[in-house]
Amino acid sequence: MKYNIIHKKKLIFFWLPKSGTISLLRLMIFLKNPNKFLPTELKENNPNEIFKKFRSRREREREGYDYSNFKTFLIGRNPYSRILSGFIDKYVNQNSQTPEIGPQNISYYEFIKLICDMKAREIGISNFVEFSSFCNADEDEGYHFYQKIGNPNFSFISLMKNSGYPEGALHHSVESINKIISFLPYHIEYERAIDLVPIKNNGQNNKILDYDIAYWPMEKLWKYILENGNKSIDIRSFYPQELKDLFVEAYANEFMFYRKLGIEFEKEV
Repeated sequence: MKYNIIHKKKLIFFWLPKSGTISLLRLMIFLKNPNKFLPTELKENNPNEIFKKFRSRREREREGYDYSNFKTFLIGRNPYSRILSGFIDKYVNQNSQTPEIGPQNISYYEFIKLICDMKAREIGISNFVEFSSFCNADEDEGYHFYQKIGNPNFSFISLMKNSGYPEGALHHSVESINKIISFLPYHIEYERAIDLVPIKNNGQNNKILDYDIAYWPMEKLWKYILENGNKSIDIRSFYPQELKDLFVEAYANEFMFYRKLGIEFEKEV
């Protein structure tokens, strides 16, 4: 889990990777200084430009600062879909920037089994995958800061909906953005934040496949994706019971984190 603070507005954002991150970064950049950037300008920036803008403006914890009266937001996602999304985006998709470390042409089942085995043997997964993308929610800097400030009740929790796979870019809804804005002192400039949401609908065109796609090597899966396009596979195709059992074991802490917030994800797939 990651975090960012906007001290001047008394806002703290926590988020999980693959939960509409670019969309969220655009929102945080805009809310920090709504008079500096036009939403249309931020919407047109590519992901690398957005990351660059965000890194130069990110605010971390200030030692000794009182965060008790800050509004806190959690941007999350069902672990089943979050981890699958990361696997497809970072390792299956041959057009994306693949991390320096990672699996070579293995199946999604083998990928989760390796993570599960490493955790059982108390071996850090950072030797195998990009840690921040595939660790449990409670293993990264955001969770440690969340604990440090006393595990406050979140002012608002926004959960990304399941999508067909591969999903393409995910965007936070107008409803979610309006809810976050409602916690800010009224300022007409904030209303322009909804312009960050593309007009194009993230539609579904997915189907459940009866064959063992969870056991396909990455090259075979990528070939299928090229032939069938985005949102062509229902998430349930990737989770036969054998893999679901492994997954719940590998990401037990993340499921527990959500259960403490009253969110049950285990039976959604």
